[in-house]
Amino acid sequence: MLAIGRPDPSLRISQPHMALPAVTAAADPDPLRAALDAVYAAVVTYGEDHPALLTEVWSFCEERPVSPVPRFTP
Repeated sequence: MLAIGRPDPSLRISQPHMALPAVTAAADPDPLRAALDAVYAAVVTYGEDHPALLTEVWSFCEERPVSPVPRFTP
C-alpha cells in the first residue's frame, strides 16, 4: 500500500501491535542492527510524537560513556 499526502485519520493503527517489531528487532545478534531496527519500529509506533521519542533516545546516548574501539594490529 502506498499513500501520498496526509494519512486518513479514520485509519487508526494499534500502537501495541506496531510496537512488536521493536521487540523482535532488539533480539538481533548484531547490536547495531538491533538498536537501529528497534528505534525505527518505535518511531513508527510513536507516529507524530516521534520527536519526543528521539529526544529521549538521544539523551540516553549522551549519558553513556563511549567505550574505546579496539585498534586493529596485524
